[in-house]
Amino acid sequence: MNHRTDISAAWDCLVLPSPDCRLHDDCDPNIPSKNYGRGGLRISHYAIGELGVVQFVWSPNVYLPETPVATFPESIRDPMAWDLGWHSPIPDGKPVNDEDGWTVWPWYGTRFDTCEFFDGGCFYDGSSLNADPLLDELIRGGTDAMWPLLDAYYDDIFRVKV
Repeated sequence: MNHRTDISAAWDCLVLPSPDCRLHDDCDPNIPSKNYGRGGLRISHYAIGELGVVQFVWSPNVYLPETPVATFPESIRDPMAWDLGWHSPIPDGKPVNDEDGWTVWPWYGTRFDTCEFFDGGCFYDGSSLNADPLLDELIRGGTDAMWPLLDAYYDDIFRVKV
């Protein structure tokens, strides 16, 4: 099992000019369809195996120095778990035989045409609610405590497919 951590920069597209809007080149806070808001630092942990990839995404809610954090509600100033999910070249679920004898995989994930882990796209599903226990463990024990939980989630998702 390979582990990888990515850290994405914070952004603030509400200030003109906005050199820190790294999400889109056409960011313009005066045009609603091109105002991409602001966001804090995002940290993504991946457990990458032969059958697929699982991810745990969270934010420490650290923003750019010029972002007026004092105006934010208290609830979004604390670390926040965003996602616990999986990427797979095939949909999740156990194979079943249909009435014509074909083996089919029930489709529980959303199909994406592009995927950073698989050529030709992937299926993805995740849950922000299920991510909370990993954030708790990360805060209490660091990555040494979090990686075994993410590896166990990988086994729960993918080992039924072998």
